[in-house]
Amino acid sequence: MVFVGRRKTSINKALIGFALILVLILSICACIVNAVFAATDLQIPVEIIWNDNSDAGGSRPAQVILRVRRTGSNEDLKTVTLTQSDADLNNANRWVTTISGINYNSSYSYQVFQETINDYSITQSANVTATTQLGIVHYASDTISNKQAHYYSDSDFFIIKRHNSQDYYLWSYYDYGLNNLNNLIHNYIDSNITVSSSHYEYGYSGNNVNLGDANLSFDSGSDEITVRVSKGGNYSVYYGLLGNIAQGNTVTLTNTLNIQSYNLTIHHLNEDDTPFAADTVTSYTSGSTYTATPISNNRYNPELTIGQATGTITQDTEVTYVYHPKFHDVIYQFTGSVQPPNASSLLPATVTYDDGDTVTVAPEPTATGYRFLGWKINGVDAGASFTMPSTDVTITGSWEQFNGTFAPTISKTITNPQTVYHFDDTVEFQVYVTNTASFPITNVEVEEQLVGANFIPASGYSIDANDDTKAIISTIPAGATVVLYAEYYVADDVTQLRTNTAEITSATADNYYFLDTTQDYTASVQFSTQSWQDVPVLTGVNTNSTTLYALLMSLGAIGIVGGCCN
Repeated sequence: MVFVGRRKTSINKALIGFALILVLILSICACIVNAVFAATDLQIPVEIIWNDNSDAGGSRPAQVILRVRRTGSNEDLKTVTLTQSDADLNNANRWVTTISGINYNSSYSYQVFQETINDYSITQSANVTATTQLGIVHYASDTISNKQAHYYSDSDFFIIKRHNSQDYYLWSYYDYGLNNLNNLIHNYIDSNITVSSSHYEYGYSGNNVNLGDANLSFDSGSDEITVRVSKGGNYSVYYGLLGNIAQGNTVTLTNTLNIQSYNLTIHHLNEDDTPFAADTVTSYTSGSTYTATPISNNRYNPELTIGQATGTITQDTEVTYVYHPKFHDVIYQFTGSVQPPNASSLLPATVTYDDGDTVTVAPEPTATGYRFLGWKINGVDAGASFTMPSTDVTITGSWEQFNGTFAPTISKTITNPQTVYHFDDTVEFQVYVTNTASFPITNVEVEEQLVGANFIPASGYSIDANDDTKAIISTIPAGATVVLYAEYYVADDVTQLRTNTAEITSATADNYYFLDTTQDYTASVQFSTQSWQDVPVLTGVNTNSTTLYALLMSLGAIGIVGGCCN
């Protein structure tokens, strides 16, 4: 019983010791494998230098994107974004980072690209360069000078991982069966490694192990990581490096703000969008502060209608000013086809007035052989003065040719004169119009002024068809007189002194002669009318009795009639 107990105790101690050794071996293996795989990570230190006057122009972007690619490839192996938060604590114009997590393959070279930044030019110090580490770096007790010349027992097998793929290859001298070997790998190496049947090779090739004989189809010169495991429990691990390891110099990217020039164009326009003055064009360096200044003119108020008066120029910029008049002009113009030869010298000068000023209209000009027809505003007589509005005012004048004036005479008589006229009487008139000029005058119009008076037809003139108070003489020869006939019917019983006036209202002549409008062309005569009530009565007769008076008059009339009839 004691012997058995001792055996159990020895077995237990042996198992515990084996377990401890196994755990230690697995730990060491895991550390070594991790170290091996970690050694493939490409570390690229990068710094971005901003050469833009500490972003005085406000052009620096909020972030910069870096891309790592194999030389000649467009595939991004890694993308990193840098912001101001990555700036050096001692230098805000230097952003720094280290790009990692890239599986390195010595068959390739690598480049760091920075995305294009508007208004900046980018220079790079160098691409990723290699630090030379030739030969084989190995771990464990074996001293290996060449990967292909070393003897291993048939109990050894190898796990091989290519850098540029995720495939694991397995090779051994002896065919243990893929499942058995995978179990060993899972238990002793890494439970995440699985080798497929297409990546499993075995065989014996003399005294040396030559991995190339395993037909693993590796590219010539490519680097590998190889883990050798001995079933007997003696583990040795190594990886072969057939080229250079790129552990990278620092890549420096310098972003320099381009010094560009842009134009500030100021348009100067009138209210109707016509040019007030030529455009003003000024060149500014990108990022500069500009000031758009209008043209100074005391007669105009500039209004900014497009753009800003001040700002930072980062592109070609346009600003528009519209100029509104503060003062307004009174402009004189001659119109019509008839104008004196020296009309331009007769035109009054333009005068400027403020709103509300009193404007005195210029005197009418004179010219030999011409007559000025007056100043007008919008077709209406301008008058002597007016109040200046808030707009320009144009005053126009026209001319007609003028050789002189003529002045006919007019007179008037009563052809049936009586001391008084009573109700139902007719007063008869003759009107005499004489042409005093040495040439005929035409279209002479004469008008009766007394209400109730009218012209009667006769030779030498005509009567207006719509108004018999107007008579028209078509022509009066030089020195001739035309007689017009008129009458007035007493249509009321009123005692009154009455005046009948005839007036020449218009007349024309050839050769640019005109009626002298400064003369008086009227002729008047007076006559009296008397009411029956105002006729004197006989002596002794009651004059207050108009009825008696009328009766006596009637009797007298009867007596006269009777006497003449006896």
